[in-house]
Amino acid sequence: MGAKDNQSGKFFTHMVGKISALKLVHISGRVGCTLDHTSKWGCDDSSYLYILITDDQNSVVFPEYYNGQNSYTLPGFTSNSPDLLLTFSIPLEVTAGQEYRVWYSEDLRSFTEFDNHGATCMRVIVIYST
Repeated sequence: MGAKDNQSGKFFTHMVGKISALKLVHISGRVGCTLDHTSKWGCDDSSYLYILITDDQNSVVFPEYYNGQNSYTLPGFTSNSPDLLLTFSIPLEVTAGQEYRVWYSEDLRSFTEFDNHGATCMRVIVIYST
């Protein structure tokens, strides 16, 4: 996933079911929203996250109550956590082969991305409800 120029990451569901959470595990790279700062999941080294999950039409599915903001906090995680656990209060119903995207929030919104930079690679683990 890149921080600008429509560089979302993609992942696909493997089976029909209900997703209770997504675990994003950082592999490499860093992103930033200013030339002076970078992090794994945000703009700089802080508690604010800039990672959004969308469907294939770029409608935000996480955070669940997204209101257009660039950043949000997730208790227990920071922009430099080795992984993120994104849990759904209402499981996300999916079909096999459904596409989802991981976006840097400013890139999705095409908002103040002129000074964004970097890319980050992650593993997405889909956790289904039982």
